[in-house]
Amino acid sequence: MEPNTNLGGARANETGVDLRSAVISAGAGAVAFVTSYLLTFLLWTQTNLPEPDNSSEAFVALVSDNVPSWKAAGMALYNANLVDVTYTSPAGSSSVNLIDAAGGGLITAAFVVPPAFLLLAGFASVSVGDVTTDIANAVAAGALTLVGYVLFALVGTFLFAHSETVEVLWFSGEYSLTIPLVWTVAFLGVVYPVVFGGLGGAGAYLLQD
Repeated sequence: MEPNTNLGGARANETGVDLRSAVISAGAGAVAFVTSYLLTFLLWTQTNLPEPDNSSEAFVALVSDNVPSWKAAGMALYNANLVDVTYTSPAGSSSVNLIDAAGGGLITAAFVVPPAFLLLAGFASVSVGDVTTDIANAVAAGALTLVGYVLFALVGTFLFAHSETVEVLWFSGEYSLTIPLVWTVAFLGVVYPVVFGGLGGAGAYLLQD
């Protein structure tokens, strides 16, 4: 009786998380961050902000009028990842979420952008990286999108920071907008890519033939 070599061969062809798949995952995470930023930029620039009738909307108007759109969109992306921007002025400092403060409009859709692209990144990590051993390895491959995602996010904390002196009816002086590193690492480096990238990886594994 000839030995059954099919199962042994199938197992031999199964692959886990190796250096190649980890690099693919990191690259997918980087792509997820860049595409999330580009879509958030589109949403920010196409949002029609209302005439401000409260302090939050007035603050968003200040940002829209004085902060370059490419920086403001970057701040909104971090806000979509649940990382508030730190606003500092002579009167003190506070945390602000531009999306919430805008009070509606297209920019509100930015909240679903990071989860959607990280799910796709996790899915691609397993599919392209050919991670087929088990679902635990698939989730790990998807979660490794955090490497590329957080690297770009850390660079963005410096690129998207802004400070200047302005004079408007309700404010005069120097102010700054910064993105806190600790919360960036926590949410963009751990929570979002691990949860949504991992789910995407699990989905890719379950849909394999």
